Amino acid sequence: MYTKWGDWSSCNHCNTPGERIRIGYCYAMVLTDKFREGVPCRSAVVPYSQHRIFANRKDEKMVASCEEPCPEDKGAKEGKKTFFIDFGKAKPSLPPFVSRKAVYAERGSDLALGCPTLEFDKAVRWQNGTSSIRLLDLHQNQNQFINNNNRVYIDAMDVLHIHNLTDSDAGIYSCWQEDRSLSKTKVIIVDPLTVDEELKGQLLYSGFLFTGIIVVMIGFGVFRNRGRVK
Repeated sequence: MYTKWGDWSSCNHCNTPGERIRIGYCYAMVLTDKFREGVPCRSAVVPYSQHRIFANRKDEKMVASCEEPCPEDKGAKEGKKTFFIDFGKAKPSLPPFVSRKAVYAERGSDLALGCPTLEFDKAVRWQNGTSSIRLLDLHQNQNQFINNNNRVYIDAMDVLHIHNLTDSDAGIYSCWQEDRSLSKTKVIIVDPLTVDEELKGQLLYSGFLFTGIIVVMIGFGVFRNRGRVK
């Protein structure tokens, strides 16, 4: 059993420090007479008698820092150009859809924001406003992705977790893959819902009163039905 690593993805940011990933797949050295490199650990062709041995071995994800220049805009260097628009041609396609939503979260609660990634083998970048949230900056131990004790962390599935929300956590969080924005979430911090003692007593009294009325009505109905039977 071994880990077969894929190629590194492109850097998820340009002209500033970014991150890239590569995925390691678990391979089992079985049926090597047919498959020289073995087969994936959770493949259906793994013999049933050996399936339990490899089934619990998870795939791996490696993250590394990177810094690459942004692609040059050739059109800007060449200067202005004259072009013609043919109105007889089909309409241009709409820009890619970006998921947008607002989330109201109570102060002191926990929040998890998912990213609708297009390709799982490409690095994802989270931003709070215009500031990048780098996974390597959040994790003191680079081999630890899910069981993280930090208040803010990104797990192996690129979900952004924020524990014990404070007012400073409010803002617009966006998820990117390469140069494409995939989602934007506006996080609004609100006060926890509380019920004062007076209102709680009134609700309790109303509940008892309503229950008493129901019991009386049921008893009255039973007594009336007995009278009709006699």
